[in-house]
Amino acid sequence: MMGESSALRVSKHWNMILNSLPKLWIHLDLSKANKPSVSLKSIQAFLRRSHWRLTRASLVNLQPVDFPRLMAGLRQIPSLEHLELLGSFSSKFDVAPVYTLTGLRTLVCSASSEMTLAHFRKVLLDCPLLERVEVYIKPAPFSDVETFPAKLPNLRSLIILGFDYPRYSNVYSPLNLPFPTNATLFDIIPNLEEFYLICNSVMIRNVPEVSNLPKLKRFGLLGIKLSKYPELPESLEHLSLSMSEYNLPPGEPSNDISAMAPNLKTLILHRFQDDELGPFLISFTQSKSSLTHLDLEGCHLHVEDLLIAMMRGNLEGLTYLNISGLAEIDDKVISNIIDMVPKIKELNISRTQVKEHSVKKLLDSDKSNLKKLVVHKMETPFSRDFLDYARSKGVEIPPPINLEGTKRAPVTPTPRR
Repeated sequence: MMGESSALRVSKHWNMILNSLPKLWIHLDLSKANKPSVSLKSIQAFLRRSHWRLTRASLVNLQPVDFPRLMAGLRQIPSLEHLELLGSFSSKFDVAPVYTLTGLRTLVCSASSEMTLAHFRKVLLDCPLLERVEVYIKPAPFSDVETFPAKLPNLRSLIILGFDYPRYSNVYSPLNLPFPTNATLFDIIPNLEEFYLICNSVMIRNVPEVSNLPKLKRFGLLGIKLSKYPELPESLEHLSLSMSEYNLPPGEPSNDISAMAPNLKTLILHRFQDDELGPFLISFTQSKSSLTHLDLEGCHLHVEDLLIAMMRGNLEGLTYLNISGLAEIDDKVISNIIDMVPKIKELNISRTQVKEHSVKKLLDSDKSNLKKLVVHKMETPFSRDFLDYARSKGVEIPPPINLEGTKRAPVTPTPRR
């Protein structure tokens, strides 16, 4: 927004040219503003230049008093279909007026624009054209819990995020999805293609029933404690259990996972915790010839279990493998990758015991298809000669983050979708 506005001031000629290009004015993007707060007057000027044909709005750094006024103005623009509330809102910010934008097809809310279950329900009810929703929901007392609407046939993507909160007995987590009695996801959202529940160490009472969603392609339970693995549909192509934890209650039988999701292409187990992770990996990856991406970064996985999965041919279709931070990964894993993961193009072995001589064998192999290698913070740092050699073979080697020894504040890991 600010770039276009600055260009208008260059000359009358530029002013005429820019105002004659309506597509320049269909996205109100406050994230590019060069001021900490954007005035309502500036926004109104932008809307006039767009001839009130805005299709997308990305809002940030608004004053609480201006938000309902802006919502009232946006309500008069029938072409508006996409709304992003990107953050840096005041603690007094009230997201409620969003549900007045009844023509929305996309709604994405940041953590600072979280809404109550009641507001979320009203958004779903009053904006029936919504196809993609990503929202932070506040936990609520059981007395305030309201069920989902009965039918959301247009919804294709649903991403619900929540915060960790004190585990009081009268607090309801929005991730437990308050559906009408006996209703399932298929009854309410039959055309769902993407579904994520994301939180921090929240226990889900009942794993969502997704096995009967015929169009579901992407599914994730991130940062969540599970007592049961979800049943998965045949249509699923992308699964993330990043930063989640699985604990089977004593005496409970585990469900058979080997036949689930036969068309899976991507499996993200980044920082996933399961005391039986090795057997899970071996069983779940068998008979999945479509699997091309596997992320195991930071898992407590015994190297023998990874080797068994390789030797059984479970990983022979992989083009991407991330085994960064797995303490037991050493040279024998690389030797097996040469023979048993022949299609590998991207490999991340950062923070492992692998030595450069074994990776050189991989690079020199006639079978090698490697295009990218990540080797940050190796137990034995790789020499510059080796890195130059790898690059001479056409392999991309991303430089370390702290190349010059610059100290950075520790970054809190976030779940991977």
